[in-house]
Amino acid sequence: MTKRIEIHSGPDSLERYLYTLLWPDNYFPGHPDGENIERERAQVFHATLPDWYKKEKGGK
Repeated sequence: MTKRIEIHSGPDSLERYLYTLLWPDNYFPGHPDGENIERERAQVFHATLPDWYKKEKGGK
């Protein structure tokens, strides 16, 4: 599992996208299945794409 981006819409006139950033995480304090189980976490953004993603996709 690696970090990844799912683009939902965009770009708008300011080069912003609506996207979800997903990344692996393995620490969930107090989780009933255990605290060190690998899961994926996510956060939604309305912003320009991160530089690491642009470089990975060959963009500017």
